[in-house]
Amino acid sequence: MGPVTLPRMPVAHGEEQREHAPHTEVAGTRERMMTYAFVLGLALLAALSNPQVRHWLGEALTTLCVVGGFIAAPFLTLSAWIGLALPESMPLHRASTALFVVALVWMALALIGALFHGQRSTTADE
Repeated sequence: MGPVTLPRMPVAHGEEQREHAPHTEVAGTRERMMTYAFVLGLALLAALSNPQVRHWLGEALTTLCVVGGFIAAPFLTLSAWIGLALPESMPLHRASTALFVVALVWMALALIGALFHGQRSTTADE
């Protein structure tokens, strides 16, 4: 009797037999996730092949960056400053550094998005 046969043996003393192969469930889940990712990638590739979809997606991302950066970044910064004033044991105090970084990155994306959107608008008018 080897180490592979032991988990397959029925359990003695009236206990229920359990499955001892959780790795097959993990492998099945991983395989399913890879299939979903592949299908999603193909759908995204097909959608991005259309110039109208690319234009709309660019406009939507630019709007999200600009609106989020100029509206959400000050609130994130304010909550980070409040978090710094709180005791170290508070979760907001521990999250304040991440809030500052997210606000800074979002503001940078807003400035870059506004710059590209402004350049695109002026070139479209000419």
